[in-house]
Parts: sequence; structure tokens; C-alpha cells
Amino acid sequence: MLLSHTKGAGLRCHHGVAAKPVALSSARLVAPAAQQLSKPQHRISLRCSALGEDNTSTAAASAANQAEKLQELASAVTNGTSASSGPSNTPTATVAKPAASGAEPSNKDDNDASKHLNWQPEGSTLAPLQFAPLSNSEKAWTNFKLLFALPWRRFKKDAVLAFKLEGEISDQLQGRFSPGFSMPQICDSLEKAAVDPRIKGIVVEINPLAIGWSKVQELRRYIQLFRDSGKFTIAYMKIAGEKEYYLSTAFEEVYVAPSASVRLAGFSVAGTFLRGVLEKVGVEPQVQRIGEYKSAGDQLLRKDMSPAQREQLTELLDDIYEHFLDTVAAARGKTREEVAALLDRGVYDNEVFASEGWVDGLKYEDEIIDDLKKRTGGKDDEVTKVGLSKYSRVSRSAFGLNGKKRIAILRAGGAILGKAAGGLGGSGGSITPDGIIPKLRALAKDKKIAGVVLRVDSPGGDALASDLMWREIRKLAEKKPVVACMGDVAASGGY
Repeated sequence: MLLSHTKGAGLRCHHGVAAKPVALSSARLVAPAAQQLSKPQHRISLRCSALGEDNTSTAAASAANQAEKLQELASAVTNGTSASSGPSNTPTATVAKPAASGAEPSNKDDNDASKHLNWQPEGSTLAPLQFAPLSNSEKAWTNFKLLFALPWRRFKKDAVLAFKLEGEISDQLQGRFSPGFSMPQICDSLEKAAVDPRIKGIVVEINPLAIGWSKVQELRRYIQLFRDSGKFTIAYMKIAGEKEYYLSTAFEEVYVAPSASVRLAGFSVAGTFLRGVLEKVGVEPQVQRIGEYKSAGDQLLRKDMSPAQREQLTELLDDIYEHFLDTVAAARGKTREEVAALLDRGVYDNEVFASEGWVDGLKYEDEIIDDLKKRTGGKDDEVTKVGLSKYSRVSRSAFGLNGKKRIAILRAGGAILGKAAGGLGGSGGSITPDGIIPKLRALAKDKKIAGVVLRVDSPGGDALASDLMWREIRKLAEKKPVVACMGDVAASGGY
């Protein structure tokens, strides 16, 4: 039996026969394109199925996680204070319920903190990154330094930076032989390429992404920064959903293969609940938690979605949906109503996407390559290009992007543990006191560091470990500004 409920409507029952009973009960929260643009309506469906004795299939729990982004620190930090300009999920900040900027500190150590702890970002809107072109003298000096670049950092001028964005993208710096790219690697390369006189443009193939909206937003901001340099930007897609298309709208030109699978049908989050399975095998779960919004244990305790969890996921979807409408409409020269109508229609015909201006054309990969041959400075039969792996090794100092005083970015990603497996402080995709606290103390002593950005991407974990690191962060904040920047996940101890 399928129980479906729409906000403001009564409960309806639909009966049907399933080909096979599923082992797990699940609740799905679906947010199609809204009929009312001012407040999207979300259809909430609760699907209950009996446990099949011969069926042990499992379902992966998925959730859309979004964190309010860090506003950009000013380029200069003086006298223990830092200036900031307002920080694509929100180029115009669509966070549903921003925290009050004048909130009084409530933690026990706040009264003893330095005055700079009361620093607040200027405004709550997400301002774009500001592109600053090199002056004539800076260009001349840059060209001179590039003449003496190390061989593995050299490539032909008038080249295109070409790479793929797909799958998981780590928030941590990766080793030289690690597969895939990391967020620091991509963002830093785009910032350098924007002022690199050897780079004429970028072409990026966007494949299905396995990252959250926070990372997608950050990538989009740096692509926009590169685009502001006046160089060409091309996105190419073969398989795309809402995230991939949202990212592609940061590019000046968007192309899809004629037979590409582009599916834009709205947004949803889902939860899987195991209580029914545990009852069948005689297991009673016992979960300790504080507060009705602490929903991690619901997977074991409940057979359906709690009202509190449904409320916070609805708020999350409202935020993502509204931001998607605003961003895509601005990027493609459409109205919010037109973007919402596109999601409502469920368009699958690529010809429609092209004819209505949602993409700039339908092209095969070889056609993109032929176009790049004309735009780059190589021979007529080849594309002058450089890959991201090689370009990421180009030094920032070649373009004068390093200042005398620096803002340190300390990245903490993964579950919070008391001690990492094998005794290593912070490796293996985890956050531990042994790995983080020594770095915090070193940053406190380093006079060249004017401020610290703590980048957290964590679902939480050990309470004691979280408290020990929290204490060291507060002590660091007594000496220099510390700003927390949340990644895709900012939950529990991570928050």
C-alpha cells in the first residue's frame, strides 16, 4: 500500500501489487517543481512493504546535505582583524533561515575571548569572487618568470585547460598518484589559469557527480571567476541531472551530445528505515540521543520518517530548489517561471533543450575538438591543451598570487574518531584530536599566518574528541581570527 500526502491535503491510499516484496521499509520525500514559485509544494510519500522471507535486498540511504558557505576573507588582514565580502547553494544566498548576525555567544569560554571573536561577515548574501587582472608590469614579470619554469611546468602558449569533473571529488589534498582530482586542486588551478597568459580558455566534460550541493556551488564560483577573465569556457555533457546542469550554467557555452541523457525532473531526498527488519529477526535497537531533530538513529528506531526529519528535509529542499531557479534563470537568460516549467514538463528531448536555449547546441566530441583547434595556438590538426594534473603543479607565485601574510586553510574531513585506525593522527578519511590539535597549535604560533579558515566536512562522531578539538579552536581564536567553513556535511560533532 502506498500512502501519499501533499501539504494541505488529506491522506490518500493507493493499492497495487508488487512484483516482489522488498526487505526494508522506506520513506521518500519528493520535491517536484513547484506550482507556486513563492513556496514550493513537496509531495511526501511513505512506502510500506512487508518483509519477504527470501528477500534480503538493501537500499542505500541518501540525503541532500547543504551547508551555509563561508564568505570570502579580505586579501589583507591587519591588527588581528579581518575584513570580508559577502560569501552555487546560494549565489544570492538562498539559505532558508540564516542565523542572526548579532547573536550573543553562549559557550563558556566566549567571555574570555579576544575582541576579534565578535567579528561578523558583512551581509549574508553570496557575492561572486572578484577577478583582478594583472597589471602591465605584473604581466611582464610573469612572462619573464615563466621563461625559467621547470620543464614539467611548461606547456605551449595559447593552450586550453581541459579536464573532466565526475564522481567523488575529495575535499582533501590528494597525493600525486591518487586517482581523481580534489577541490583544492581544481579551485586553485582555475584561479591561476584566469591570470595565466598561456591559457586561452577551459573545456570541461561534466559527467555524473557524486558530491553534494556545497561542493557544486564552490566549483561553480571558481568557474565563474575564470569566466570573468574574458577567456572562453566550454562545458560538454553526455549524462546529466540537476547538479551537472546547474554546474554547466556557469560556462559561457554549454553543449550536449545529440543522444545525451539529460534529465531535469526536480529534487528529492530519501531515507531508509530498518525497524521492520529488526523486529522480524527479534532485535530491539537502543539509541541514545538528545533532541527530536537528532535523526541519525531513526534508521534503526523507526519504520517511517519523523515529523522533525520531514520538516528539516523540506526546508533543505526548499532552499536548493529556490537557488536552482534563481541561478539557472540568471545564467541562461530565463525567468524563474520558465525554469520551474522546465522541471515540471520533464523534458527528455535534447532538441528541445537546444531550441529553447537551455543549451547552446548539440555536438559530438569530435566537433568540440575541431572547434578547439581553431581557438588554440597549435597546428591545424591538433589541439594545444594542458591537463589539470600537470597544470596544478604550476606555482601560484609565478602570478603574484601569494602575499606576505597568509590565511591558512585547515581541512578536516570524515568521521570524528578518538584515535585513527593504525594510530595515525588524521589519515584514512577521519578527524582525530591527534591529527588536528598539533596543527591548530602550530598555526597559533606561526606569525606569518594572519587568520585561519577551518574547513569542516564531517557527519560527526566521538563527543569527547569533538570537545577536545573545539577547545583548541577556541584557544587559537584568542590569538587570530578563525572562520568555520562547512562543506557538504556539517552535522553533530562536525558542526
